Formats: sequence, C-alpha cells, structure tokens
Amino acid sequence: MKKQALKKKELPVAWIPFVFAVILCMNTLPNKYCLDDYCVIINNDYVHAGLQGIPKILTTNYFNGFARFNDGLYRPIPMITFALEYAISGLDAGPRHFTNLLIYALTGMFLFLLLRKLFRNTSVLLPLSIALLYLAHPVHTEAVANIKGRDELLAFLFSILAAWQIIHYLDDEKIWRLTAGVGFFLLGLLSKENAITFLVIIPLTLFFFRKPSRKQYILVILPMLMVAAVWLLWRQHVIHSMSAAVDKGIFTAFNNSVLSADSPLSRIATGLYLQVFYIWKLLIPYPLIHDYSFNQIPAAPLASVRSVVSIVILAAVCATAVFMYRRNKVVTYAILVFFITIAPVANIIVYIGATFAERFLYTPSFGFSVLTGVLLFGLIKKNNPGDPWTRLLAKNSAYTLILIGILVVYSVLFIQRNNDWKENLTLYTADVGHAAQSARAHYNYGSELQVAAGQVSQRETQQELLNTAKSELKTALSIYPPYLDAYNNLGTVYEQLNNLDSSNWCYHKILSIDSTYQKSYFNLGLNYFKMAKYGESVVALEKLVKYQPDNDKALYLLGNGLGNLGRLDEAIHYLEHCMAVNDHYVDAAILLGKAYGLKGDPSKTVKLYLKVLPYAPDNFEILYNLAFSYLLLKQYESSIPYLRKCIQIKPDDPAICKKLIFCLEKSGKSQEAATYRQKFADTFHAPF
Repeated sequence: MKKQALKKKELPVAWIPFVFAVILCMNTLPNKYCLDDYCVIINNDYVHAGLQGIPKILTTNYFNGFARFNDGLYRPIPMITFALEYAISGLDAGPRHFTNLLIYALTGMFLFLLLRKLFRNTSVLLPLSIALLYLAHPVHTEAVANIKGRDELLAFLFSILAAWQIIHYLDDEKIWRLTAGVGFFLLGLLSKENAITFLVIIPLTLFFFRKPSRKQYILVILPMLMVAAVWLLWRQHVIHSMSAAVDKGIFTAFNNSVLSADSPLSRIATGLYLQVFYIWKLLIPYPLIHDYSFNQIPAAPLASVRSVVSIVILAAVCATAVFMYRRNKVVTYAILVFFITIAPVANIIVYIGATFAERFLYTPSFGFSVLTGVLLFGLIKKNNPGDPWTRLLAKNSAYTLILIGILVVYSVLFIQRNNDWKENLTLYTADVGHAAQSARAHYNYGSELQVAAGQVSQRETQQELLNTAKSELKTALSIYPPYLDAYNNLGTVYEQLNNLDSSNWCYHKILSIDSTYQKSYFNLGLNYFKMAKYGESVVALEKLVKYQPDNDKALYLLGNGLGNLGRLDEAIHYLEHCMAVNDHYVDAAILLGKAYGLKGDPSKTVKLYLKVLPYAPDNFEILYNLAFSYLLLKQYESSIPYLRKCIQIKPDDPAICKKLIFCLEKSGKSQEAATYRQKFADTFHAPF
C-alpha cells in the first residue's frame, strides 16, 4: 500500500519534465528542413514509399534511400517513423518536428522515473532537478531541432527505458520487466549504434545503485549480449550486402580533422583534446555550430600546449572519479557514464566520419546532468527525505536560486538556438561567424546564398547575394584547396553573374584535380553551348555520357550542339537516345522532329510529334511543325486542325493563315477557306 501511495504521489511530478520539454521545444514547430533532413526525408525513395518502403528500410543501410548511398550505418527505427509520417502527412515538416518534441518530452518523463528508481532513498527533488537540468541543456537543440536528430532521441529514450525496466526487474523479479528491458535495448540499437554503450551502462548502474547477485548479473547481461550479437551480425550483413560499398569519402581528413594528423600520437593527442572540448561545451554551451569539419579543430602534436593541458585536465577528472568513489559514488558513476557514452565518437582509437559535434553529447550529457544535480543538491542543508519537494525548495533558498538561474539561462539559450534551426539559411547565417576555420560552414553558407539569389527578382539584391556567396566559397577553398564541390558551386555563381570564362576556369580546375567529377563536364557543356562554342560543348558532354549514358539533359544538349555543327546524323543519334530515356522531353522532341525534316523524312516527324503532343498540347512549335510535316506529306486535311490551333495562338501571323487557307482549299473546304480569306484581308489589310 505504501509503494502504491508513493507512486500516486510521484506520477504528477513526472509530468513536470514532460511539460517543461514541450515549452522548450514549442518554437521548433514552424521550422522547416535542415542539413541531412534532405537525405533521410526529402530525397529518400524509401520514405516516399510510405508503408511500402518499410521492408526496404529494414534491409538496407541508413542513407540507402538517397541515391543508394552506403554510409556504413544501420538505423531502421527512425527511418520507419519518417516513412509512417510521410504516409500520414506527406512532406510537411511541422508534424515531424512535433514528433521530435513528443519524443523529447517522453524522454524527460521516463528519465525522471528512472532517476527516481536510482535515488529511491532521496527526496524526489533530486531526480526532478537532474531531469530538468538534462532537458534544458542547450546542446540538445542540435538533435531535437533537427528532424534527422531523431536517431539520437530514440536511441537514448529506448536505452533509458531499458535501464528503467531492468531496475524494476531487480526490485520485483517480474520476468516481463526483464523481457521489456532487453526489447527496449534492441530498439535503441536499431535507432542508433551508440546505444551499444548501455551494454556497459546498465550493469554499471546496477553495480552503483543496487548491488545485484552474480546470478542477477548473468540474467541481465546474458540476454543483452545475445541481442547485441544478433544485431551486430545482422547490421554487418545488411551493410555489406548493398550494391555499393561503404563510401570511402566518409572517413577522410575533410570530414574528420583528426585524420589530418601527421602521426598516430598526434591523432591520439587531438582525440584527447576533443574530450576536453566536449566537457567545455557541457560547461559553456555557447556558441553552438552545426559543423566542425576541416579545419575548425586542427590536429595538434602531442607536445603542443593544447595537448598537454588536455591530458592534465583528463587526468584530473579521472583522479576525481577515483577519489570520490568512497566519498560520493554517484560522482564517480556520473563521470564514468560520460566517458563510456562519449567513447563511440571520441576519435581516439576508432575514427568516425566527423571531428566533433554537439549532437554527440545528447547521451553523455546524462552523466553531466547527474553530476551537476548531485553537486548542487549538496547545498541543501534542511533535508528531510519525507518533506515535499516544494517545501525543500522553499527552505533552501541558495539551492533554489542557483537551480532556477541555471535553468533560466539554459532555457533562453535553448529556445534561441531553436530559432537558428528554422531553415538552412538561418542556421548557416548564425553559425558561419563562429566557424571561421570550417571549410564546410563557409561552403554551406555560400551555397545557400546562391540558392537564395535564384529566388529573388531584384537584380541589385541578387548581385549582392551572389557576391557574398562568391566570397564565402572562396574562403572555403582557401581553407581546403581540393574542395571540389566548392569549386563547382563557385563556377555556378560565376555563371549567374554572367562571367562564363571564370565559371569555366572553375570547372577545368576541378577536372585537373579529379577527371571523374561528372558535374563539371555537364556544366562546361552547358556554358560552352551558351557561348556558342559548340565544339567545346560537345567534347565535354561526350565525356559525361560515358559516365552517365542515360542523362537526358546531357543527351539533349549534345544533340543540340551537334546539330549546330551540322553533324546531323550524330545529333539524331543522341536525340533519339534522349527520347528513349525520357519519352516526354518536349524540347528534345522538337529538335529531333526538325532534324528528321532536314533529313527529308517528315513522316518520322509526324510520328514523333503525335507521341509527344499529349505532354504539351499547346506548344506552338510542335503544332506548327506537325502541320508543316503533314503539308509536306500532302496530307492537307490532317494539317488543318493543327493550323487552326496555331492561328489561335498567333492570330497575327499571315504565314499561318496562308497555309491554313491553302490546306482548306486543297481539302475541298472552299467556304471555310473563303471565310479565312476575308479574315486575312480584314486583319492584314491586304489581298491574299
């Protein structure tokens, strides 16, 4: 009875973190898509298949639905939620932000319930304070405000649910609790790989807060090990069964500056510094930026001041964990939780596809919040565990003021950062000033300004945006000279500025670095075509179609260029291939029809135009050339309906009127021909 009464008392308290999280995240609801949202949602085939895409999601790597890209990751649970959302609400970003908000709020609730189980002999104020400190921490915006960050959200939610159920199992020995705990652990693994750390965190939690028997340890750890082994084998099978191998570009110095270090010791030293930087971000969560790739955090040798200071700080933290074990074991526990959960992204032994990211602190900040909450709770002098938590707050003003102060500062930073995540442009604008040495941050900002320039009508504003974009892309190249995508986008900026020579220089520069960079061939072909340098255009495009034989735009341009060079048979070959790839490519059909006419085969023109006409029923060129082809074939009656449509589109064109009168007379429709003769005389004030 006493336990049930306690539960009834604590249930309303559990809603406080839930409501607090909702308040923190409300301003994310109007936000749009950002960063990798485009890969996992906007441009993902499997997500767009809705419910039908789920089997593919379960049997392919994380980014596979995006152009079959193999990122070497397996995270089906968040992808399934994206597919379900697509089936319900399409591509509307609002409901997806709401789902992230809901997951975060549930995380706050269940985190409190887990902490209440851990600190069962302490006032409810301690677990409540820790839960609120966790929820308010600004670093979490990088996962919560970014829809793609759902992998982090779900992995941690399922992991704490697993821990909560397993603690329950030790307390009441109900086997369904253990089964639920292991099930949640599996769901965490299927959400993001870093949930594997709870294979250590859960036994560690049992050791610090319950002291189970050896048998209980075995009963808990063995099924978790079995589930983890099955998950790992299946994950490896899926990733290595893809048509494309894991992309080598992920694990490069550009994505991870640690890999630019000139020795193994320097890599380790840089990795150790990153751990200190993570701790610093937990202590001072400002500024937050979306990208830390090359060269925002440069590699440094072991003998550098930065490395030596980092080693001293980490040694001090580890010494504190040892020293506090006999004095306050929770401090030791919190420090261990941080180091264990940060290990998968530490870049010390195993290297990942990123140098550093605040979103990686989503789970490790749990340890930091426990540490902060416990140390802060030491300020409470008048502590009777039986007192209501509200009375404890009232009796301990120092504790209350500090706690509220931290929560207010955190919350303001949290809500402000949510606004930065409104869309790509607001995010890049907010971050680029804090990421002076990140090539990608400058590239992202410059590229987004280029997109914005294409969406404004005022020439002066457009020029200003393009000039700023040019400057940002050049900055990206100054940081990372072989940045091919930056050269490519710089080339398109020059193109928009009508400086085609500089644009072409960029594309040739790319090809001098990497002759397989296919976008450059297309862009060169297009630029040279605009410059009426058809020979150079054809050379570039012919190289492209060796890589992309079914690129309809390239085939069209190639056919057009060859036609302008008088190489009619080659032009027809590429245009026919273009129509085979895309049978409703109207511009290609028009060119091909004209080419057939020049080759003296109007019957082919007629057949082609009749096929493409349903896709462009009011296209004047198709209608006129179709009518003219029938006229050449002396099928005058067949020409008439198309000439009628032409004259409706261009009533002031005397040539069309003359052809229509001619065809009407040839078809024996003298009365209608006479009517058009009169109209001709009235319109053009001249005899026919």
